[in-house]
Amino acid sequence: MDEFDVLTQLRQDTPAMSARARAQGRLRLLGEIEGRRRESRWLPARRTMLAAAGVVILTVAILGYQVVGSPDGGSTAEASTVLQAAAAVAGVPAAVPRAEQFTYVEVVHVTSGGRQRVQEWRSVDGSRPGLIRSSGFLGSTSGAIAPYDPAAGLRTAPYAVLAKLPTDPAALARVLGEDPYVQDSVRYNNVSRDVGIWSLVRELVETAPPAQKAALFQAASTIKGITYVPTATDAAGRTGEAVGLDDPRLGNVQFLFDRDTHAFLGERILNHGSTTSIQFNDAIQQTGVADTAGSVPRR
Repeated sequence: MDEFDVLTQLRQDTPAMSARARAQGRLRLLGEIEGRRRESRWLPARRTMLAAAGVVILTVAILGYQVVGSPDGGSTAEASTVLQAAAAVAGVPAAVPRAEQFTYVEVVHVTSGGRQRVQEWRSVDGSRPGLIRSSGFLGSTSGAIAPYDPAAGLRTAPYAVLAKLPTDPAALARVLGEDPYVQDSVRYNNVSRDVGIWSLVRELVETAPPAQKAALFQAASTIKGITYVPTATDAAGRTGEAVGLDDPRLGNVQFLFDRDTHAFLGERILNHGSTTSIQFNDAIQQTGVADTAGSVPRR
């Protein structure tokens, strides 16, 4: 049991946190603790992090003031165009993994405290435990990812479940809007349905099958309030463009894309009202399919 298990026990109706959300939350919290321990010279910015369905809120000061990106956000039309281009690339057919295999995602997470490498193996059909490994400035940890529980909704859904989602963007948006995670976000966190859908999309795009990944970007392109950021740098130092949406719980949540290939690079979260103060940055390093949890696919 860790600090997030303790927090979520305060309400029994709180949905389980995904391994990805748990890793990100822990990185932010421990990054802040480490930053204060070292008496960092960086400017503090007051942030709040939702630990469980809007019921438990941790107020943390995220130390970190990275100056990257453009000072001016572009229009919704430009943002929509970027997401449509990303959808065209994401939808290119690929080999379908077998039920007994595992999807693999390797991501570099950067906070003010430092850099952490996270690897996740998830059962393709959701029937077997997966694995998550983390190494970096917070040390090294390893733990199991529980088999998929359909009651949890799509947030932790395996490849085989995501492959059954509609590929029509409008139909997919309706399904996403009815998901328990989105419904709870609206009910408990006082966010709009669009913000809830945007938040769910960011949980699914890394491991969704090509056709569904394309539909996710297309559905996201219709969300009101998205803005275009012409220059953005991910956690690996790659420069591209971004599309962002303000989330009252977190800040401006941005998807980053390669400007030339339109490939999805990762995400970053900026503090409310800022175009330069980055509290969290992700960079996807590798995705693939593995025969066993713990084995890294060949590039």
